[in-house]
Amino acid sequence: MSKKASPTTIGGFVIAAIALLVIATIIFGGSNFFERQERLVAYFPESVKGLRNGANVLFRGVRIGYVEDIQLQGDADTAKTLVQVTMLISPDRYNVTRDGVPLEMAPDEDDVEPIDLIDAGLRAQLGVESFVTGQLVVEFEIFPGSETVRRGPNQTIDEIPTVANNIQQLVERVQRFVADLTEN
Repeated sequence: MSKKASPTTIGGFVIAAIALLVIATIIFGGSNFFERQERLVAYFPESVKGLRNGANVLFRGVRIGYVEDIQLQGDADTAKTLVQVTMLISPDRYNVTRDGVPLEMAPDEDDVEPIDLIDAGLRAQLGVESFVTGQLVVEFEIFPGSETVRRGPNQTIDEIPTVANNIQQLVERVQRFVADLTEN
Protein backbone atom coordinates (compact mmCIF):
# COMPACT_ATOMS: atom_id res chain seq x y z
CA MET A 1 0.00 0.00 0.00
CA SER A 2 1.19 3.52 -0.70
CA LYS A 3 2.14 5.89 2.06
CA LYS A 4 -0.18 8.91 2.59
CA ALA A 5 1.44 12.25 1.64
CA SER A 6 2.16 14.64 4.47
CA PRO A 7 0.21 17.94 4.25
CA THR A 8 3.22 19.73 5.76
CA THR A 9 5.52 18.47 2.99
CA ILE A 10 3.05 19.46 0.26
CA GLY A 11 2.60 22.91 1.84
CA GLY A 12 6.37 23.36 2.01
CA PHE A 13 6.73 22.53 -1.70
CA VAL A 14 3.92 24.95 -2.62
CA ILE A 15 5.47 27.80 -0.60
CA ALA A 16 8.92 27.08 -2.08
CA ALA A 17 7.47 27.08 -5.61
CA ILE A 18 5.73 30.44 -5.02
CA ALA A 19 8.94 31.92 -3.58
CA LEU A 20 10.95 30.73 -6.60
CA LEU A 21 8.33 32.18 -8.94
CA VAL A 22 8.49 35.59 -7.24
CA ILE A 23 12.31 35.61 -7.28
CA ALA A 24 12.41 34.59 -10.95
CA THR A 25 9.91 37.33 -11.83
CA ILE A 26 12.01 39.96 -10.06
CA ILE A 27 15.30 38.81 -11.60
CA PHE A 28 14.19 37.94 -15.13
CA GLY A 29 11.07 40.07 -15.44
CA GLY A 30 12.92 43.10 -16.79
CA SER A 31 11.60 45.33 -14.04
CA ASN A 32 13.59 48.16 -12.59
CA PHE A 33 13.20 47.37 -8.89
CA PHE A 34 16.84 48.02 -8.10
CA GLU A 35 17.49 50.83 -10.57
CA ARG A 36 18.05 54.35 -9.24
CA GLN A 37 15.41 56.77 -10.56
CA GLU A 38 14.96 60.52 -10.45
CA ARG A 39 11.67 62.36 -10.80
CA LEU A 40 11.66 65.31 -13.21
CA VAL A 41 8.86 67.54 -14.42
CA ALA A 42 8.30 69.49 -17.64
CA TYR A 43 5.55 72.00 -18.39
CA PHE A 44 4.22 72.12 -21.94
CA PRO A 45 2.13 75.13 -23.03
CA GLU A 46 0.76 73.21 -26.03
CA SER A 47 -1.53 70.20 -26.34
CA VAL A 48 -0.06 66.83 -25.43
CA LYS A 49 -2.75 64.85 -27.24
CA GLY A 50 -1.27 61.40 -27.83
CA LEU A 51 1.00 61.40 -24.76
CA ARG A 52 0.12 58.70 -22.24
CA ASN A 53 1.32 57.51 -18.84
CA GLY A 54 4.11 55.04 -19.50
CA ALA A 55 5.21 56.79 -22.71
CA ASN A 56 8.94 56.69 -23.38
CA VAL A 57 11.32 59.47 -22.43
CA LEU A 58 14.19 59.49 -24.91
CA PHE A 59 17.53 61.24 -24.93
CA ARG A 60 18.94 61.25 -28.45
CA GLY A 61 16.82 58.21 -29.25
CA VAL A 62 17.82 56.16 -26.18
CA ARG A 63 15.10 55.32 -23.65
CA ILE A 64 16.13 56.80 -20.31
CA GLY A 65 12.77 56.76 -18.55
CA TYR A 66 9.02 57.00 -18.87
CA VAL A 67 6.12 59.35 -18.23
CA GLU A 68 4.70 58.78 -14.77
CA ASP A 69 1.85 61.31 -14.64
CA ILE A 70 0.15 63.99 -16.74
CA GLN A 71 -1.86 66.81 -15.16
CA LEU A 72 -3.42 70.01 -16.40
CA GLN A 73 -2.42 73.14 -14.46
CA GLY A 74 -4.54 76.26 -14.80
CA ASP A 75 -4.24 79.84 -13.60
CA ALA A 76 -7.58 81.27 -12.45
CA ASP A 77 -6.43 84.88 -12.97
CA THR A 78 -5.11 84.60 -16.53
CA ALA A 79 -6.99 81.49 -17.75
CA LYS A 80 -3.70 80.14 -19.10
CA THR A 81 -3.05 76.43 -18.85
CA LEU A 82 0.05 74.29 -18.79
CA VAL A 83 0.35 70.54 -19.02
CA GLN A 84 2.54 69.17 -16.24
CA VAL A 85 4.34 65.98 -17.30
CA THR A 86 6.08 64.10 -14.49
CA MET A 87 8.77 61.65 -15.61
CA LEU A 88 10.86 58.98 -13.92
CA ILE A 89 14.38 59.02 -15.33
CA SER A 90 17.09 56.40 -14.81
CA PRO A 91 20.38 58.33 -14.61
CA ASP A 92 22.29 55.05 -14.76
CA ARG A 93 21.27 54.78 -18.43
CA TYR A 94 23.82 57.38 -19.51
CA ASN A 95 27.46 57.77 -18.58
CA VAL A 96 29.38 61.02 -18.36
CA THR A 97 33.13 60.93 -18.92
CA ARG A 98 35.91 63.47 -18.74
CA ASP A 99 39.03 62.70 -20.76
CA GLY A 100 37.70 59.18 -21.34
CA VAL A 101 37.35 58.40 -17.62
CA PRO A 102 33.85 57.91 -16.18
CA LEU A 103 33.23 60.67 -13.62
CA GLU A 104 32.15 58.23 -10.93
CA MET A 105 35.59 56.58 -11.24
CA ALA A 106 37.63 59.79 -11.36
CA PRO A 107 40.27 59.79 -8.60
CA ASP A 108 39.68 63.43 -7.64
CA GLU A 109 35.92 63.45 -8.10
CA ASP A 110 35.46 66.21 -5.52
CA ASP A 111 37.48 68.57 -7.72
CA VAL A 112 35.30 67.90 -10.78
CA GLU A 113 32.75 70.59 -11.48
CA PRO A 114 29.47 68.90 -12.40
CA ILE A 115 28.09 69.72 -15.80
CA ASP A 116 24.79 71.55 -15.56
CA LEU A 117 22.98 70.09 -18.54
CA ILE A 118 20.17 72.65 -18.35
CA ASP A 119 22.70 75.50 -18.62
CA ALA A 120 24.26 73.59 -21.53
CA GLY A 121 20.87 73.63 -23.31
CA LEU A 122 19.09 70.43 -22.25
CA ARG A 123 15.40 70.81 -23.15
CA ALA A 124 12.35 68.57 -23.37
CA GLN A 125 10.06 68.52 -26.37
CA LEU A 126 7.26 66.34 -27.64
CA GLY A 127 8.05 63.92 -30.43
CA VAL A 128 5.97 61.54 -32.50
CA GLU A 129 6.54 57.89 -31.69
CA SER A 130 4.06 56.61 -34.27
CA PHE A 131 2.35 58.54 -37.04
CA VAL A 132 -0.17 55.70 -37.41
CA THR A 133 -1.38 55.75 -33.80
CA GLY A 134 -0.52 59.38 -33.04
CA GLN A 135 1.36 58.40 -29.89
CA LEU A 136 3.84 60.91 -28.52
CA VAL A 137 7.07 60.61 -26.55
CA VAL A 138 9.06 63.13 -24.55
CA GLU A 139 12.43 63.75 -26.16
CA PHE A 140 15.41 65.32 -24.41
CA GLU A 141 17.83 67.15 -26.63
CA ILE A 142 20.55 69.74 -26.17
CA PHE A 143 19.85 73.09 -27.82
CA PRO A 144 22.94 75.25 -27.12
CA GLY A 145 22.10 78.90 -26.61
CA SER A 146 18.38 78.29 -26.16
CA GLU A 147 16.52 80.36 -23.60
CA THR A 148 15.89 78.72 -20.22
CA VAL A 149 12.21 79.27 -19.45
CA ARG A 150 10.87 77.81 -16.23
CA ARG A 151 7.11 77.69 -16.41
CA GLY A 152 6.03 75.64 -13.44
CA PRO A 153 5.18 76.55 -9.89
CA ASN A 154 6.35 73.15 -8.60
CA GLN A 155 9.70 73.64 -6.90
CA THR A 156 9.88 70.30 -5.11
CA ILE A 157 10.76 68.45 -8.34
CA ASP A 158 13.55 69.47 -10.74
CA GLU A 159 12.09 71.07 -13.87
CA ILE A 160 13.36 70.53 -17.40
CA PRO A 161 12.61 73.56 -19.60
CA THR A 162 10.65 72.82 -22.77
CA VAL A 163 10.85 73.93 -26.37
CA ALA A 164 8.30 73.58 -29.15
CA ASN A 165 8.79 70.61 -31.44
CA ASN A 166 9.65 71.06 -35.13
CA ILE A 167 6.04 70.84 -36.32
CA GLN A 168 4.89 73.45 -33.81
CA GLN A 169 7.79 75.72 -34.77
CA LEU A 170 6.80 75.40 -38.43
CA VAL A 171 3.15 76.20 -37.65
CA GLU A 172 4.21 79.26 -35.61
CA ARG A 173 6.40 80.50 -38.49
CA VAL A 174 3.58 80.07 -41.00
CA GLN A 175 1.19 81.90 -38.67
CA ARG A 176 3.67 84.78 -38.27
CA PHE A 177 4.21 84.87 -42.06
CA VAL A 178 0.45 85.01 -42.73
CA ALA A 179 0.01 87.69 -40.05
CA ASP A 180 2.78 89.76 -41.64
CA LEU A 181 1.11 89.41 -45.05
CA THR A 182 -2.27 90.50 -43.77
CA GLU A 183 -0.76 93.55 -42.01
CA ASN A 184 0.94 94.77 -45.20
